[in-house]
Amino acid sequence: MIILLSPSKGMDFSSIKTVSTPTTPAFQNEAESILSELKRLTVGELAQALKCSDKIAMQCHIYYNEQQPEQAAIYSYSGDVYSTLKAVEFDQNDLEFAQNNLLILSALYGVVRPFDTIQPYRLDFMGKFSMDSQNLYKFWQDKIENYFEALNENFIINLASTEYSKLIKSYQKKCQFVTPNFYDKKNGKFKIVSSFAKKARGAMANWIIKNKITDFDKLVKFDELGYQYNEELSKPFSPIFARD
Repeated sequence: MIILLSPSKGMDFSSIKTVSTPTTPAFQNEAESILSELKRLTVGELAQALKCSDKIAMQCHIYYNEQQPEQAAIYSYSGDVYSTLKAVEFDQNDLEFAQNNLLILSALYGVVRPFDTIQPYRLDFMGKFSMDSQNLYKFWQDKIENYFEALNENFIINLASTEYSKLIKSYQKKCQFVTPNFYDKKNGKFKIVSSFAKKARGAMANWIIKNKITDFDKLVKFDELGYQYNEELSKPFSPIFARD
């Protein structure tokens, strides 16, 4: 079983945390090649390539051109999903389960495991940055598909956004690819509220890791943050968790 998460734009390296056995990202060489290209860009060029403000581009320029701290990926991301993942509260058994069952998709690193050592960065698939004359989707897609082929996992719990999960579009057809969705009732109707859904995805990842969930029958028992499995709204491979 694999849990998939997206990275977050926000990162937290304010207090470096360590893990027992740090690992190296599977695509470290590719990440270093991307970093080499990013280093060539001026602040203005970064703002264009990343579709961000000059202020953010300046921070990115520092990320890519000055020595940066490094730490395990599980502790490096911030934002709504990671605020409820609460990795800092994991004990050693939780961390080992996460290392074996959690993957974070990344526009810089391709795929990272929780113990993989990474540096601060900002890069996604929505900008104009390209590698080898192709956009980042094309640069990464075959590499990441092959990575999942080698893993040969038959049950994936997709808590990543569509921006990232479509990197393994082909592999989704070869396994039980389950994408939970989280609905809130607004004005008498259930709908997805983005910020709430992100926190729910993090909470579900936390719950799976804490309870060592490895099959679908147990997954639908998730009841954190007031959400409950709604069989009526659910579809095959897309369980719906709703709250009033």
